[in-house]
Amino acid sequence: LLIFGNVQGVNLAEKSGLKSAILARCYTNMCIASGVLPRHAWAIAYRNRAHAMARDVGDLPALAYSLSGCGVYEIGAALWEDTTKDFNEAIEIDTRIGDMRHLDESKSLLAIALYHQGEFQYGLDTAAEVLVRATRRKDPIPQVWSHTLRAEIMLRQSKPGVLKEVIAEYETTLKLLEKNIDQASDIRTSGALALTYWRDENPLRALELATGTAKKTVGTPTAPYAIEGYAGVAEVFLNAWQAGDKNQHAAAQKACKAMTKFAGVFPLGRARAKLYRGWFEWLDNKPEKALLDWQAALADAEKYKLPYEQARVLTFLGMYSRTVEARTQNLNQALAIFERVGMAYEAEMVKKLQQA
Repeated sequence: LLIFGNVQGVNLAEKSGLKSAILARCYTNMCIASGVLPRHAWAIAYRNRAHAMARDVGDLPALAYSLSGCGVYEIGAALWEDTTKDFNEAIEIDTRIGDMRHLDESKSLLAIALYHQGEFQYGLDTAAEVLVRATRRKDPIPQVWSHTLRAEIMLRQSKPGVLKEVIAEYETTLKLLEKNIDQASDIRTSGALALTYWRDENPLRALELATGTAKKTVGTPTAPYAIEGYAGVAEVFLNAWQAGDKNQHAAAQKACKAMTKFAGVFPLGRARAKLYRGWFEWLDNKPEKALLDWQAALADAEKYKLPYEQARVLTFLGMYSRTVEARTQNLNQALAIFERVGMAYEAEMVKKLQQA
């Protein structure tokens, strides 16, 4: 229905034969919709049309909308140079025209793009800044963005003693979402919260949340920023199975399939999907398949410039290497990445593996 509505909007806007800000916005919506289909060539074409149309008519709000809206597609496609350039231009325009609501959205989305590239400070600063403005306006959705972004970054950095604070941020987000339904944000939050509870040694709550979130991931993924929700569900079930709960085999398999479906829409998720699929295959006594999946995951992580995924895959390859030399090389490379970008939890895990 969403795609049909966007197509109708474009057709109606184009019938006039005139350039307009409305047409720029329609092209932006078609870029996002094409990315979800996924038809990446279409998405790029509509992105270029949207930007060109907004510039031709000289409508700054429409241009900011196009830059930021198409930037959502660019996050999902892991087009980092484009995202950085386009969001920064949107932020400059939003600031100039005083559109603070859209400024909050543009900055929050840029923070997500930087987060996936291993850059966290901008996101922490943005989350605090946006939360102040959104609270003052009594605007719940930007508050959701702020709490979730801060929680994601703190969990990724995993400095000592932060898990309770991460849980509080995610729980606050879920309360805000009770009256402001956003399926993608719900998945993003509840799946990541499940993983946080698992790390906080509360497996019952983790499995409860993962089970509930898994039911919401059945349909087609619609937003790239929901990746940590899909990933959190998969990690909880895989960890539980690895810890000896064989009853989680089927749930882990479904979660891995959901992550693969996410990756089929958003290239951002390809390395993570193959990482989890390899983990599943290893636990399922299929080491050859696991190694192939991890090698493919490493190639995707390098292709899309995803340091977290790259280091996670190297960790698995190190754990299950067939030679001491390969184990040492993979674990050393993983540790170097984790320490460079400041991911304490994973870095400590690698150090323990090195000492084993």
